[in-house]
Amino acid sequence: MRDAAYAIDGAAVDRDAFYAAACDPARSVVVEACAGAGKTWMLVSRIVRALLAGAEPQQILAITFTRRAAGEMRARLDEWLRQWAGGTHAGRV
Repeated sequence: MRDAAYAIDGAAVDRDAFYAAACDPARSVVVEACAGAGKTWMLVSRIVRALLAGAEPQQILAITFTRRAAGEMRARLDEWLRQWAGGTHAGRV
């Protein structure tokens, strides 16, 4: 049997169902994927969803193995928040 491209609890699912579950801040997830597969996008999406659900920024912790990856997460989150704020901001978001 071939491994499913997208699975939840071992069951194959379509891409939309996978992303809906993986980006849900109420769920704990483990994402195993090769470079360039979208792990950073997934983590930043979870952070944004948590913020939209009312989480305070100081309640969110994101951990990665390298400073480069942390910088990429920070830059992506900053970019998304600036876009949603309409480009207006006071200092660093």
